Amino acid sequence: MAMNPGEEDGYTSVLEIDESLSLLERVKYYSQSAVAVQRLVHVQELGACAEEIGPAAALSELVPLLKDVSCDAELSVRQALAEQLVPLCAVLMKAPEESAEVEGEETSAHAVVVETCVPLLSAMLTAGGGQELAGGGSAQLIDAAAEALVAIAALLPADEVGKETR
Repeated sequence: MAMNPGEEDGYTSVLEIDESLSLLERVKYYSQSAVAVQRLVHVQELGACAEEIGPAAALSELVPLLKDVSCDAELSVRQALAEQLVPLCAVLMKAPEESAEVEGEETSAHAVVVETCVPLLSAMLTAGGGQELAGGGSAQLIDAAAEALVAIAALLPADEVGKETR
């Protein structure tokens, strides 16, 4: 059996990516990795993955990842999520009535955009200006979240923009 580079003496690099997995499988697995760079790279693939799998699968497979990723310890991962929420929401809004069970509740793609994605971005705006401000970099998170909110607002019907959802 041939060994992969870096596997000499039973050692496998923690940075290796299993390319035999589908894009969806890689995004789901590596966005939860203990290695920050793997999380970052695979969160940056959320939009492309959503495009590849379509609204129904994005709703059931990708949306459950969002809450955990939005709380990632790495600012760059949260910023990547803010940027990737726009293409993910664009895919979901192609079939706004599509529904699936997400975290134990039946929900529509439209509801996920309005009730999950928008609040996550809003939270990034407020959290990004807090404790991390002194460390720098949070301005990029705030900018990314603000730009994403504006872009997502453009995906929604005009009469829904600016309304309270609850």
